[in-house]
Amino acid sequence: MNFRDKVVEFRGSCHIETNLSLVELANKVSIALCGGLSFTYGKHSIWEEIPSMYIENSIMGMFIIIGGYGGKEGFEIVIWPFGEFGRYLDANNLNNKRVKINLDFHLYHLLKQGLSDYPEIKIIEPEVPPLA
Repeated sequence: MNFRDKVVEFRGSCHIETNLSLVELANKVSIALCGGLSFTYGKHSIWEEIPSMYIENSIMGMFIIIGGYGGKEGFEIVIWPFGEFGRYLDANNLNNKRVKINLDFHLYHLLKQGLSDYPEIKIIEPEVPPLA
């Protein structure tokens, strides 16, 4: 597929199991994937009653969130399109130019490599559906 005239919308998620706290995990992910940008509880309610943190500013139009209860339930790391950019696309009638790319498997390997020094963090490989 030719992407020269497309706007790529990246989405991805990955599950992590660890007994670390949300803040401890967020600090490690920040260093491994986000160049040390801090995760915050911030002003926005991201996942209602589920504890979550996010990087305040978008990174190339993406919003990065970590949330969950930890322990047996684990945490989820999610990359979503940042809301302001989506509104820009809507306002400029560019929705027909959107192409969605799933980053689950890519994010899994970034986390697996970036957090490999922490045996207490288990990155769960996402299920990849078969091609239709």
